[in-house]
Amino acid sequence: MNERSVTRIGCIAIGVLLVLGRVPDSFSWQSDASVVPGPSFKKVLSLRSIGGPVISWDGLRVAYTVRSTDWEENRYDTEIWVVSEEGEPVQFTRTESGSSHSPQWSPDGRWIAFLTKRDEKQQIFLIGANGGEAFPVTRHSEDVRAFRWSPDGTEIVYSSVDTLDHYQTQTKAQYGDFEIDDEEKRMTHLWRIPLKLDEPAEGERLTSGADFTVGSFHWSPDGSKIAFDHRPDPLITSWGKSDISVLDVETGRITPLVTQEGPDTGPVYSPDGKWIAFESSMEEPFYYYANTEIARVPARGGKIEVLTETFDEDPSVIRWTDEGIYFIANQRWSRALFCLQPDNDELTRVLGSPEIILSADITPDGRMAALSASDRLILPEIFITSISEGILHQLTQMTEQVAGWDLGTREIVEWKSRDGARIEGILWKPDGFDPDIRRPLLVSIHGGPTGTSRPVLVESYVYPYLQWLARGALILQPNYRGSSGYGEEFRSLNVR
Repeated sequence: MNERSVTRIGCIAIGVLLVLGRVPDSFSWQSDASVVPGPSFKKVLSLRSIGGPVISWDGLRVAYTVRSTDWEENRYDTEIWVVSEEGEPVQFTRTESGSSHSPQWSPDGRWIAFLTKRDEKQQIFLIGANGGEAFPVTRHSEDVRAFRWSPDGTEIVYSSVDTLDHYQTQTKAQYGDFEIDDEEKRMTHLWRIPLKLDEPAEGERLTSGADFTVGSFHWSPDGSKIAFDHRPDPLITSWGKSDISVLDVETGRITPLVTQEGPDTGPVYSPDGKWIAFESSMEEPFYYYANTEIARVPARGGKIEVLTETFDEDPSVIRWTDEGIYFIANQRWSRALFCLQPDNDELTRVLGSPEIILSADITPDGRMAALSASDRLILPEIFITSISEGILHQLTQMTEQVAGWDLGTREIVEWKSRDGARIEGILWKPDGFDPDIRRPLLVSIHGGPTGTSRPVLVESYVYPYLQWLARGALILQPNYRGSSGYGEEFRSLNVR
């Protein structure tokens, strides 16, 4: 769930479970607690899961994360793996007391930079593209939150929260970790550090002050500028005040670029550096549920152009290449990859299979793509493809973890509500389903409210779905009014 989803409702999404009707007398429900059918909930929680792929610039290898369950330490452990089309997946990091995540290939393909907390603070580490021992690049006084390689690979820009002031330091020493909500604010700013392989250090500060806090950022192709979004403070209610500015790296001068009402975030440079694309509400006052647009503006400032007026959903930009702007968006209960031609607004659905493309990465030349994707028959897996050919090559075998499990089936169902609205849902059926047998129906409602239920193979977030199926129950996940994937009009049906 992203910040937009939280902001739309103003609270954390909560899942709700209902049992409709009584269990029919003719239904044999297993009530013996010592006999639990199906895979145990612990086995489900113990499944390893993959994170978003990052493809090397030459398109030959993919770095990604694998999360596993550490029952002894009562935590999840995330580590970085690398796989190529010809080889087997290889684990690159083994973090004893923490996790390693957010891998990024260097432009020359020699290094993978990543974030890990192996001491008191989270820092940027490097590991060779062929493996080896990882070593730190930064020794920052606070956690490094995000980073990006410069286009020539000679330096890295990163973001970090400002250090505690004298009063905050004294207070923390006396009372421990606490803060006064909505009053004490620590801003996030940008730093840069040259690539050194000998001694980690703290970078050079690029932005400062209490006037704004930095969000996402992106280098210009020539490495002279950094576009970044920012808002007045880190409060979640200030998300709608996000603007975009451009930093001149050498002079430190910051030039406002997009200052309109509503949220404007996620700046991305065009390959020639002349334009900046971004995600925007375009001053829509009801941006909590209205469509997000992809817009562009000249990198030196000028008129803003909306590029997705005819696209009725929320696009999430991945990369701008010579082939166009790639983005992912919900399509009913599925997620697909699209390419937008900014000069004529032509839109192409690049990949719609597997059914649920969770995340993707594109090489700078737009030639190759890596994605994590799933459907009702497979767990999330890593795939690679030549975009022009569109032939997917599966690089991981995470689904082997559930071989032999009783998984049931997933069916897309639709019905008309009393006001005429068409509602869709995911109906989970147990193995050997007989429609002549009456069964209990469990209704699992997603949060958000702009979330989306999808026909996944294994649902492991909160509820023991597979055990319910093994006991013969049906499970319905309705995509009720306000769900994402069905367009702006449907998303607004639960307003007031």
